[in-house]
Amino acid sequence: MVKGLFSGEPVAIKLTDGPDAIQNALPQVRAALGYALPIGTTPDDEPPPSPIADLVLELTDPGIADINGARRATATARLVYLPADNSRAVEGGRYTFTAPLGPIEAGELAWYLERYINWPSGYFEERASRVVEALPLWGRRLYDSVNAAASKNPLDAWRRSLATDRRFTIKVDKNSSTAPRPKNKTKPMRRLRCSSLCPGN
Repeated sequence: MVKGLFSGEPVAIKLTDGPDAIQNALPQVRAALGYALPIGTTPDDEPPPSPIADLVLELTDPGIADINGARRATATARLVYLPADNSRAVEGGRYTFTAPLGPIEAGELAWYLERYINWPSGYFEERASRVVEALPLWGRRLYDSVNAAASKNPLDAWRRSLATDRRFTIKVDKNSSTAPRPKNKTKPMRRLRCSSLCPGN
């Protein structure tokens, strides 16, 4: 009678005898519904991550400068290109770096990356949209700030990279600063995966 309801041989999970028969069959039921792996199976190995061509902006001796009435972070900078194939790094010379973004822009970017994900709706959508619209401009300012003569070799090598993924990393050596330490908690190093917003893509 049951076979008449199906076009082929029905697949069933057989129950064993005893008071725990249903309980023992639950893992197989969950697997059949797609909520768990079948018993006796192992997950497929994940493919290895794609090699990443990394461009690292190393900042030392950070400080604060008043530029045209606006406070901006400054530091001694050096750009380093780390090829995806782990070949020899390409290092640039040192130069004076001035942050292209002020505390307001930095605060909005931090909010978008760290807090918006927890409440991505309602009132916050409008604020997030403003940040998204500003990202190309902020990215261009940051790119221009590292596009110095001293950084030409590593920057050109990074742009010529044939790696599938390219990443821009900012590394701040806070221990090299002679200025008083801020009272607020320090932020971790940021890594930005390059996308269509990156100049040169």
